[in-house]
Amino acid sequence: MTTATRSFSRYALAIAVLSLTEVNAATPNPTKNPTAPPTTGKPTNPPTIYVGTNKWYVSYSDQTCKKDCAVAANTDCGGITRDSFTIANGLYTTAEACCSARLGYIDKNYCADRSKVTPVGTGMYYAASSGGYCLKDEIPATAADGEGKASANDKLYATPAACCSAMSWIPSAYCLARSPTTSAAPVGYSGKWFVDYTDSVCKADCDPVTPFTGRPSDADTSGAACEKATLQTYQYYDTASACCKAHLGWIPSATCEAVSTTGISATSTDGTDKWYADYSADTQHCVQDCAYVSTDASTATCGGVLKSVAGITLYDDADDCCAAKFPWVDKALCEEYSTLANDGYTGKWYVSYEDEVCVKDCEVDTVNDPECGGNPSDVSARLFADAAICCSSMLGWINKDTCKSTSETGAAVAATGSGDWYVDWSKSKCVQDCAVGTAGAKCGGLADSWDQLYGSSSACCNRLTWIPLAQCT
Repeated sequence: MTTATRSFSRYALAIAVLSLTEVNAATPNPTKNPTAPPTTGKPTNPPTIYVGTNKWYVSYSDQTCKKDCAVAANTDCGGITRDSFTIANGLYTTAEACCSARLGYIDKNYCADRSKVTPVGTGMYYAASSGGYCLKDEIPATAADGEGKASANDKLYATPAACCSAMSWIPSAYCLARSPTTSAAPVGYSGKWFVDYTDSVCKADCDPVTPFTGRPSDADTSGAACEKATLQTYQYYDTASACCKAHLGWIPSATCEAVSTTGISATSTDGTDKWYADYSADTQHCVQDCAYVSTDASTATCGGVLKSVAGITLYDDADDCCAAKFPWVDKALCEEYSTLANDGYTGKWYVSYEDEVCVKDCEVDTVNDPECGGNPSDVSARLFADAAICCSSMLGWINKDTCKSTSETGAAVAATGSGDWYVDWSKSKCVQDCAVGTAGAKCGGLADSWDQLYGSSSACCNRLTWIPLAQCT
């Protein structure tokens, strides 16, 4: 063993002896006289309890904001939030600030009111579009006062006028009359005028039952003009006169206004002398608004004085009346029936398919005027200036000369034909329009109405290009 090794062994032995000496050393005696007695009393201060911040935080489930404090009677406290994120980032000094920041899609006034423990309503207005009016947001709501409870989806307006304006498809007169004012319940009637085309009068939007609430100043005190307007009424006027002028211009203004404001028509002993449609007669025509006297021929066109022109269109002359009211009747026929300018006959021609002739619209006289057939039985019959035009237009399958002669004289004349040329397709030849056997001609008989006539044989033969010219006639 080397000297170094012997030295290290003696050193390790010494360390081991010292360690055993420390482990086996005796524990000293406890102190018999402590410096202070042990504590035996209660804590000097109670523990701290968290009571919230008294600020506002959002409650998405209720779509409101709540005050961060313990719920208690007569307070707006909505409960203490323990959410660390809300406490760090989502607390606001007022309900309005919370609503604006977290519930911006809801009207802030609505949100602030509904965030209270006991909401009272905003006192603002919202649209009840199905009824065409606005309601005041109040809690509790009194329907008779035009109040209701708005929902979170309703847009609120400061005034009834602003609310009604938002419903642009509803006339403001209708909406405002049926909405509460800022200090009173709805009136229910606008006191304005609207047209009633069914009765051809204007009516007032007022209560038809006494005391005729909403009755306009130009309406009779009897209330006869009053009728509650419906949501389908689209235009309103301050006076009956303005309504009549805008919608019932064909009725004399004085008559329309009198009928509208009193319910009693304005009458005239002499009438207006204007023309109106008379549907009562078989001969559909127009008559004048004037008194008829059987012994006075000058009144023959009068249909009597109208007791009321409400609903009746008047015209300055018979022509306009006929054109507007009887468009299916020949204009000349309607005008003659109306004015009797020629004793009720037009002197024009119309077809009689039964007799295959044209007859003249004139008083029947078979001896002196065999062409006269009286008025046409069909008022829609077409009228023509002469028999020839009538024949060609309405009886084209009959020889025009025969038709004209029979129509004008009552008897057919021997037709001679025109002498022109036409194609006889059964023979593939061109022949002349003349009676067969006529001397000096190549007559093929009288041409029918559908045959094309040519002035020369060569012109006719051009239609038969496959036939040699020498064999064409």
